[in-house]
Amino acid sequence: NQRRESHAQISSERLSNKAITWIDQSQQNQPWFLWVHYFDPHHIYQPHEGLTRGEEPLELYAGEVAFTDMHIERLLKHLETVGLKENTLVLLVADHGEEFQEHGGSMHRRTLYEEVLRVPLIIRMPGLAPTRVTQPVSMVDLAPTLYELLNIAPPAGLQGRSLAAALRGKSMPAATQIAELE
Repeated sequence: NQRRESHAQISSERLSNKAITWIDQSQQNQPWFLWVHYFDPHHIYQPHEGLTRGEEPLELYAGEVAFTDMHIERLLKHLETVGLKENTLVLLVADHGEEFQEHGGSMHRRTLYEEVLRVPLIIRMPGLAPTRVTQPVSMVDLAPTLYELLNIAPPAGLQGRSLAAALRGKSMPAATQIAELE
């Protein structure tokens, strides 16, 4: 199956290996940006020994998430090992969730229920205390947030709003959130 072969080519293990190699070969005395797009928690779900606890789609998906989490952890530990943890902003976000018959459907791109829309957004930045932002935010807010946290002037016309104040424990007014299907 071509999709299964493609899935193996972009596995979390391989992506973390490539990211670690890139970090080790890069000039770390200047600012850098690395985007690692993990793809394992996408259909067609693959079982992972010791991580997948069954053959149902939700169990396979949970195994894929655990597998990806394990390799993200390996990448983050490498940042620490090479002395970059305290000088690196890390942002982790999912582009969508998955539906497993909660409302009669499966996967994504079919509904706008919470299980598809509510995704993890984690930002770890040296000097920024851990906090939880409970109000809904949007991915369109990520670029303005990064620009502010990194003290870089954003380009003109950038959409979204910075979440930096909320990440610093300050309240922010609610904003309208929009989600749509094709």
